[in-house]
Amino acid sequence: IAPASPPEPIQAAPSKDKAESGNGDLEWIHSQPAGNYTVQLMVLSYKNSVDRFLKKYAEYRDELKYYAIGKSGQEKYVLIYGSFESATDALNRKSTMPDEFNKGMVKRFKLIQRESRRHN
Repeated sequence: IAPASPPEPIQAAPSKDKAESGNGDLEWIHSQPAGNYTVQLMVLSYKNSVDRFLKKYAEYRDELKYYAIGKSGQEKYVLIYGSFESATDALNRKSTMPDEFNKGMVKRFKLIQRESRRHN
C-alpha cells in the first residue's frame, strides 16, 4: 500500500533535448515564479554525470532540470527537481523520492534564477 501522494510539482513544459545544451534548462528555470521552491539535489562536476543521473532516474525526467555554474571550462552542474508553491510541498515530495534525492536542499527559485545567471 502506497502512502498518500504529496502535491505534484507544477508541470514543466516539454524540454528540448538536454544533450544539445551545455547550459541545461535555463529557459524553464527562468520561467518559474520567483517565489516558488525547488529541491536542489546535487552539484556535479561533469556533464556526463548529469546525463547518467537523468538516465538512471528516467521516471523523474520531466521534473529533473539542471543548469551550469562557474566559468567556461570550469563548469559545475546543479541538478534540481520540480517547482512547488511552498517549501512544505517541496519537502513532502522530496520525502517520497529515492534516497539520492533526500539529501537535497529546498531553495527558492529566486536564488536559483540569480545563481544560474552568473554562468559565463
